[in-house]
Amino acid sequence: MGRFLNQTTFATSSEPYSAAVGDVNNDLKPDIVVANSGANTVGVFLNKGDGTFFNQVSYATGYYPRAGIIADVNNDGKSDILVAIAGSNAVGVFLNEGNGTFLNQTTYATGNQPFSVAVGDVNNDFKPDMVVGNNNGNTVSIFLNKGDGTFFNQVTYAVSSHPRSVAVVDVNNDGKPDIIVANQGSNNVGILLNGGNGTFLNQTTYAINGGPFFVAVGDVNNDLKPDIVAAIPGSNTTSIILHG
Repeated sequence: MGRFLNQTTFATSSEPYSAAVGDVNNDLKPDIVVANSGANTVGVFLNKGDGTFFNQVSYATGYYPRAGIIADVNNDGKSDILVAIAGSNAVGVFLNEGNGTFLNQTTYATGNQPFSVAVGDVNNDFKPDMVVGNNNGNTVSIFLNKGDGTFFNQVTYAVSSHPRSVAVVDVNNDGKPDIIVANQGSNNVGILLNGGNGTFLNQTTYAINGGPFFVAVGDVNNDLKPDIVAAIPGSNTTSIILHG
């Protein structure tokens, strides 16, 4: 029916900004990872198996983590944590030791004030790469994966003002992942098409009614083409850009 029970809450640390879901301890139960921006930590909530979770285990990040995601970046079959650390101008990678515990983060320098991070194989070498939106740098950063869970230094591409959120999806069905970015300061969504080998063309922008904070991609009208959904807090709206 699409109906839900009332919420159950679990205590985090200060100012949780984002959450991600994935099985971090390989018990076939989805766990939760939260970026606690006020506490400078990520919190891991392991799933008990009945829809409830153990208390969080915290791992230190740099200053003001904004967005965390879960992905296996070293192809060892264990889900790792990636976090955009806005106050440190860095992205942190926590490799999974197994059983849902993580090594101390390795950090990579980004542009100014990274607010978001996404993962996709942008150069078709079967290794997941990182894409970061640098909110105050007006750029996106591409980090190509070396294959062992470490990454080459960033390559940056100019976008519009205040890119708050990024997604990595093949929007033109050429088998190469593209970048979609919510440009909050410019009231538009930008698309950077993949030029091959992990390089990207200049962005094409699509105007929307307000400054988008978050962007997601999915086929919302069942025409087998990816559409774009943008959340716009300033106008209390969600915009949908249908694929032509």
